[in-house]
Amino acid sequence: MRLLHSIRIAATVTAPNGRYALCADYRRLFVTHETIGYSVHEGPLTILRAPATDGIYRMNLATGKATLSCGPGSPACRSA
Repeated sequence: MRLLHSIRIAATVTAPNGRYALCADYRRLFVTHETIGYSVHEGPLTILRAPATDGIYRMNLATGKATLSCGPGSPACRSA
C-alpha cells in the first residue's frame, strides 16, 4: 500500500463508500470532554467562542481537502 497524502484533521466518521469523512477539532472537544478530545502539547488551549472556522468539516479522502460543512461560518447551519 502506498501513502498518497496525510490528513490534517481527525476523522470522526467515514462514509460507507470511503470517499469522504466528517471531521471535528478534537483539541476543542478536550476543553469540555477530556475523555474524547486530544490534549495540546503546548499547554492549555485558548479557544474563542464559536469561531467562524470551527464546526464539522467534510474531507475528501482521495485529496485530503476539507471544507467547512456545518458551523458558525457555514451558511448551511445558520439559524433562520
